[in-house]
Amino acid sequence: MSGRSLSILFFTVLAAPAWGSISFNGSPGTIGGGIFIDTRVGAEFFDLSATTTLRGVEFVAELPGVPSTFDWYIFDNSGFFPGAILAQGENPLMSITPLNQFLSIVDFDLNTPVTLAAGTYWVGVNAPGQFGIWGATTTPDNQNSGGHPLPLSSGGWTLNGVQLYLGVSDTELVAPEPGSMLLAGLGIAFLVCWRNRVCSSVK
Repeated sequence: MSGRSLSILFFTVLAAPAWGSISFNGSPGTIGGGIFIDTRVGAEFFDLSATTTLRGVEFVAELPGVPSTFDWYIFDNSGFFPGAILAQGENPLMSITPLNQFLSIVDFDLNTPVTLAAGTYWVGVNAPGQFGIWGATTTPDNQNSGGHPLPLSSGGWTLNGVQLYLGVSDTELVAPEPGSMLLAGLGIAFLVCWRNRVCSSVK
């Protein structure tokens, strides 16, 4: 691998993320209202007009800090409620940006991208063991959201009379931390060096 190829790879690791094709249901509300996500899984729906690979999710929440454990789910649609779990992950790459004194914008990347056909789906989130409220949009009550006590195998979904703020993206939303990017770059450099030494030894 040439030095130019190595530079291209390193740039790819450092490239900043950006919103791609997205689905938003309004803008983040700033006056409260929402659903608890500490002892429950909160869920909000979104629509896709074409087959899409999801890589990032954004929502607004009242959180005292970065959750030590955070779970996400993608559900299919079952009438007015989430249906079967199509994908899930734990402790994804996440960023939290303060919106005001109480609320923050939360972005996270799916642990593994999820490809979905056109249709209606739900995103569910849970921050177990830590106070958390998933906040409403600027268009409340346009569509009810759902809540489910843990574990998901027990009980059932109940409607929450407010629409939660949700955005989904086909690009990753959270840039790796500088330390992680440096390690990734060093890892690539090591592999290139190792490959060159191995190739040289067999010539």
